[in-house]
Amino acid sequence: VGEHNDILVTLAGCCKPVKGDNIIGYITKGEGITVHKADCPNISTKEERLIDVSWSEETESDYYTDVYIETLNDKNYVSEIINKASTKNISVVSLQTNENTEHTTYNLTIKVKNTTELNDFLNSLYALSFIKKAGKK
Repeated sequence: VGEHNDILVTLAGCCKPVKGDNIIGYITKGEGITVHKADCPNISTKEERLIDVSWSEETESDYYTDVYIETLNDKNYVSEIINKASTKNISVVSLQTNENTEHTTYNLTIKVKNTTELNDFLNSLYALSFIKKAGKK
């Protein structure tokens, strides 16, 4: 992401694509190309100004993405979740907790290098007995 052939390219904040996601470019008016996940609802009705884009193989950037983790509601599991992220070398940028009577949902913004790293982290969470669901937003 950045300038490519003098065209500004940015990642969409709405769907936060990660290297490895299927992506598409949207040609903005005056602000270059914004890269969205191919299934992003914000571009689902746009047919004009879409352009095929692909990930650069040379890039080793970190990508911010949002995930949710749904747990049992019997105690606070923040430290266990942070510990699991740490063992997978995942940086947690922010965390929000939402409790209700049935479960607790932790919404995290994390930094990953690609979808393989993201999926490995999400799958590793299921080794924890209190995890009900985990996924990318």
